[in-house]
Amino acid sequence: MTSKIEFTQEDLYKADLLAFGSEIGSITNKSTSMYAMLPMYDPQSPQYAELERRLIMTRVAQGNAIDKAKGVQTKQFPQHWANYQRIEDSDSDEVKRKKEFFNSILVEKKPYFFKYLYKDSRSAYNKFLREEESYRQIYGIDLDEIKGKNESELTEKEKYYLASMNYRNPLIESDCEMNRICRYIESVDFDIKRFNSDKPYDYKIYMNDSIEKNMALYNSVKKAVKDFFRFLKEDISMSDYSSSLKYLPEEERKLMNKYDLFKDTMTGICSNSSELVNYLVEIFYVDLKSSNKDILWRTFGKVMFYNVYNKSSKKVLIPQIEDDGEYEYLFDSYNILEVDLIGQ
Repeated sequence: MTSKIEFTQEDLYKADLLAFGSEIGSITNKSTSMYAMLPMYDPQSPQYAELERRLIMTRVAQGNAIDKAKGVQTKQFPQHWANYQRIEDSDSDEVKRKKEFFNSILVEKKPYFFKYLYKDSRSAYNKFLREEESYRQIYGIDLDEIKGKNESELTEKEKYYLASMNYRNPLIESDCEMNRICRYIESVDFDIKRFNSDKPYDYKIYMNDSIEKNMALYNSVKKAVKDFFRFLKEDISMSDYSSSLKYLPEEERKLMNKYDLFKDTMTGICSNSSELVNYLVEIFYVDLKSSNKDILWRTFGKVMFYNVYNKSSKKVLIPQIEDDGEYEYLFDSYNILEVDLIGQ
């Protein structure tokens, strides 16, 4: 019978150290690339079978990478899966055959939809598109047009051009599920530009219009906000920052997180929450437009919502299931019900 182990703080530190440098992200990305490569091959082909075999192996590798923190020994990702192997004249026919096969299914690119996940992938793909446009003008060949042809319809020039472009393409533009979803989303016109350009964002909806602005107090709050962000940017610990707040007991300063500190600092300057929120909204949405609004909403979101509520019609439309409803969704019918909100 295994004896019970009492973990110490040092054991937890060691487990954290073992987890550093985990390859779980890299392994997961490579397995995603292999899933994206599957539609490029015939399901009966040896390439397809080998990719499926590798996907099973990467699933095991993912579990091992996660368990690395427990002390499990993990194997390195096979180099020949992702790195090109030079075929030497001295290689035997069998070695040459294997190298050619492994080189044909290298996991060296990311799927097309990854351009929305990684900036470097997006930049590389945009560069490829610019190059493709240049080749289109020089050679008079439309890549989209020849992609739509059957292989038997392609001329030798078109075959070479298509192979060249596929080789140069930094991403996998296959018909895998995620790529198809990505292309569909790209094809939808959400008309976002129209909403952005019609009129500027009305941040004043979060403010109380009945409060008169005190410019001196406004500047004091703005200075405090800038100081707070400066401390965060310089990576000074919150306990160091809180030590400058002399009005707080020492133990309380140590326990406060950044949201508590922010709220306490601001209310220390302006105790009227409605007036304070007016200043903070203007600071975050006008003076410091690029700042993260998370800390504002987490600390004073209720006051901002109440201001919105007071400016609204205090009515909302909600769907209600009814047997003879006008609208159908997921096998149920609905009518739209108007509900009066009750402010708290």
